[in-house]
Amino acid sequence: MPVLTTNASGAAPPVVGVLGGGQLGRMMANAAHRLGLQVLVLDPLGADSPAGQTGLKAVAGSFTKEEDIAKLAEQCDVLTVEIEHVNAAFLQQLQDKKEANVQGVHPAPATIALIQDKYQQKQFFTQVQGVDVAPYEIVTSLQAARQVGERFGYPYMLKSRRFAYDGKGNAVVKSEKDLVDAFEKLGAKLLAKEGAGVDLKELAEEEAKLYAEKWVPFVKELAVMVVKGAEGDVRAYPVNAAGRGLKVIIAGAGGAAHLPGMIAALTPLPVVGVPVKTSTLNGEDSLLSIVQMPRGVPVATVAIGNSTNAGLLAVRILGAGDSSLIDAMATFLDTQKREVDDKIEKMAASGWKEYLQNMKKH
Repeated sequence: MPVLTTNASGAAPPVVGVLGGGQLGRMMANAAHRLGLQVLVLDPLGADSPAGQTGLKAVAGSFTKEEDIAKLAEQCDVLTVEIEHVNAAFLQQLQDKKEANVQGVHPAPATIALIQDKYQQKQFFTQVQGVDVAPYEIVTSLQAARQVGERFGYPYMLKSRRFAYDGKGNAVVKSEKDLVDAFEKLGAKLLAKEGAGVDLKELAEEEAKLYAEKWVPFVKELAVMVVKGAEGDVRAYPVNAAGRGLKVIIAGAGGAAHLPGMIAALTPLPVVGVPVKTSTLNGEDSLLSIVQMPRGVPVATVAIGNSTNAGLLAVRILGAGDSSLIDAMATFLDTQKREVDDKIEKMAASGWKEYLQNMKKH
């Protein structure tokens, strides 16, 4: 990807520092490039991170260490995040320093800190009028978890306050017998494990790592993605995508982050999902998160990492109402056919072994 040195007005484009270089950072960088912005990514994998692999300038470092964030800030006009698990306290310090080079941190560090703690999120929404929240309690010990079971009944949810996402950090407690396994699954350290005598040291509320949530028989899950601009304008995406003239949406998904499915549930527009290759299951988890959407939420799915086919499929969908796109697609297919015929002739002339050897050289 080329790096812009000036924008349409001739001035140097703003530099956006992004803490985290995962799949969201990769998509963010592509969008920023179209807007004439420069992006600098901070990620432990540096240039090998998903965002860094696009050719963006990426710095190898931790988005939790103050010194690494400070070095990033020195080179940027504004800071943002693509992952919530960052050093929100230090970002707040940068926001408060008038002499700092950074003009702003978005979202606000206080918002990031709130997002990091799911229990504090519950407390926040409890105070918001019109938002219903399932009953919840802090869990300061194994005995406290037993008492929650007596009050809430079984099953109930035991959840980690921090570092929980995409279904991780949650455990279903079906009965009191499940408590020890649930604690261990969520990383809460038991002081001893001797038969029924297992228990946790009683913790202060601010030290407790878990909280309980009463079981709710959900009928459906609804989600709306809302973005707010620096000037205060608010957009709901992709709820109003059709109203803004969009005809088809291409969305990528890494791991179990079923972004294409979420979008398809919110918009009447056709959605094409691109599974992103991951380091753990080579993208098979990404593929399943898209293709296994429930009935009523269709997502057209292409091969892992094959964004080219996603683009071509989008052209075919748009071509249903635009004959010029149908003609362009026919030309593309004809070109492909000629390329294949040419390869067949070359292989027939040289033999398949020599042809394959030449392919390996290139």
